Amino acid sequence: MLCKRFSTLNCYILKKIIPVYFINLALLTFLLILDKIFEIADLIIAKGIPFIMVTELLAFIIPSILTLTIPMSVIVTYLMVYGELAAGQEIIAFYSSGIHPFRLFKGPLFMALFLSLFLLYFNTSVIPRANFEAKKLLFDIKIKRPAAQIIENTFIEEIKGYRIYIERVDFKKGTLQNILIYDEKDDESVRTITAERGRLTSHPLEGTLTFFLENGAIYETEAKDRSKLFKIDFNDHEITMAYDTRPQKDWITKGDRELTGPEIRKNIQSIEQMLTPLLNQTENYRSELEKKGLSTDDIDRLEKVYDNAKKNLSYQYQKINRLLVEYHKKYALAVAPVIFAFIAFPLGIITRKRQKGYSYVISIAVFLFYWVALIGGEALGDRGALSPFVSMWFANFILGAVALYLNYLIFTGHFYFSFRFIQTLKEKVLARLKPH
Repeated sequence: MLCKRFSTLNCYILKKIIPVYFINLALLTFLLILDKIFEIADLIIAKGIPFIMVTELLAFIIPSILTLTIPMSVIVTYLMVYGELAAGQEIIAFYSSGIHPFRLFKGPLFMALFLSLFLLYFNTSVIPRANFEAKKLLFDIKIKRPAAQIIENTFIEEIKGYRIYIERVDFKKGTLQNILIYDEKDDESVRTITAERGRLTSHPLEGTLTFFLENGAIYETEAKDRSKLFKIDFNDHEITMAYDTRPQKDWITKGDRELTGPEIRKNIQSIEQMLTPLLNQTENYRSELEKKGLSTDDIDRLEKVYDNAKKNLSYQYQKINRLLVEYHKKYALAVAPVIFAFIAFPLGIITRKRQKGYSYVISIAVFLFYWVALIGGEALGDRGALSPFVSMWFANFILGAVALYLNYLIFTGHFYFSFRFIQTLKEKVLARLKPH
């Protein structure tokens, strides 16, 4: 099948690349998911979450990892294959026979383009849906198995109006030991509840949790006068608290990462439609503030509403920035396989290394730069310090420029890049540091 579309030479290269690529893809995906495996084992063994539910959660997490390992595997694989060809003098032999190295890149380039097109659909459609399903599944776990969310010896502050501390938890049975609950709902009194034992049940339809406490006490003081303390001992006590006011998983709202490409564009358009009246309203408030003869009360009132209008306007622009950053990130990551292919192809020939470890080190260095630039750009883009387009495509532009230079070297026949300048620089530095 391959030989019908490409020359025999490119078939030879592709038959080397394809199996190595999938091995690297599996290895890198496994390494990135390793920490998740430990968390999943903890959910199954320690917290008693059903195996099927946890496996389903893992399946929804894997796509977000593949969007990183698919392009990363390209640079690792191409470095390995072309480095091995160069180290074995095959590149020189082909060049001496009148076959330029770029002719060996046709098939692998087509493969990188195919991966980019796949990621284009994968990043904009599959991953957002998988992230949303993972979010809904975590919500189900949170509601149906609330004890699984508890961390021993750590204050829980997710429930509004309460701070809860639990020393020990039997996650399978849902039993609790040494419980401390601060009830902060009432402004007029401060209530502290302690219990030796207890258990926890959830009511998903009502969005509430009930603590059934045993052998404890309730301590209550007035907020204004802490000198008065009231204590009530109990053998059994129930306390119900609202855990989530929107318990139905279908009501969970989508965040930026759970939106598909078309959904992001639709959200941006809806926000932009709101901007014109907001801008007009803000401008009207500013014009009224500039009028003469206003009373002090009117000035104070107008300043407050003007500040609120500006904050609302700024918030809407930030929402647009966040959406645009996520939109451009999906496409920037989709283009990464092609850029990495154009870097790895000449770099493998120039370095002439057949060791796998060498390829992994270079690949990690390149991808680390790419990922740091992407994360940093995302933070700057969200805040509006950089335009979303520049912040997300910056790494692609830099690595694209490096790829152009490296491919220029190959095009002009420079198949070996000397690192002698590093040694020369080192010798000069040591000579200056050497005492005379």
